[in-house]
Amino acid sequence: FPVTNNAPYPYNRVMKTKNGHVQEFDDTPGNQRYHRYHPSGSFVECDSEGNEVRKIVGDKFSIIEKDGNVFIAGNCNITVEGSCNIRVMNNCNLEVDGSLRANIKNDIDMIASGCFNLNVKETFKIRADNMLIETTKFNHKNIGPMVYETNTLDTTVLDAHTSKATTYGLKTIGSSTFNSGENFNIKSTGKTTFNAGDEFQVTASKLAVETNLHVKDKL
Repeated sequence: FPVTNNAPYPYNRVMKTKNGHVQEFDDTPGNQRYHRYHPSGSFVECDSEGNEVRKIVGDKFSIIEKDGNVFIAGNCNITVEGSCNIRVMNNCNLEVDGSLRANIKNDIDMIASGCFNLNVKETFKIRADNMLIETTKFNHKNIGPMVYETNTLDTTVLDAHTSKATTYGLKTIGSSTFNSGENFNIKSTGKTTFNAGDEFQVTASKLAVETNLHVKDKL
């Protein structure tokens, strides 16, 4: 807010040094204020309503050898034109009673030397033009229904891959292809059903079928 100065004589007490330091104490009724000015242009002023303006034309350092607390009853705005570095040498806790929104106009890099846990009570959405997950070990446990809906899904597994679910459904609108460099096993303790609206093709250099039930061939 703008610095106000409406001090009639003789309410304003001014002290000015030879090198340009100025200190004012204004006792004007309804406009009480104090003002301290440094020759560099730095100053601090408090008006009659208790509003304070502090300008520092150089650098600022605040050193607190014990605890520090900041309480703001209203809104708070922080603008940094340059880079901003925050270092916490112990634990850091962020608690927000309302919503939290971060608008990042460039990249985000997060590095955790330990575990990284995300707990979401409601919906958790991820939307990306290209999504890449690299891991030495991947474990997925789904308690309720799991639905994959995508135009194209490419999954490449360099080692063993196991999918286990109480109910597992895979539905694609277009073509589906499963390529395995080695063995491909499907195991079900219950009923396994393959339904094809057109042809059902099986190509193999050797085909073995083992069953305890009678199989009826219909060509």
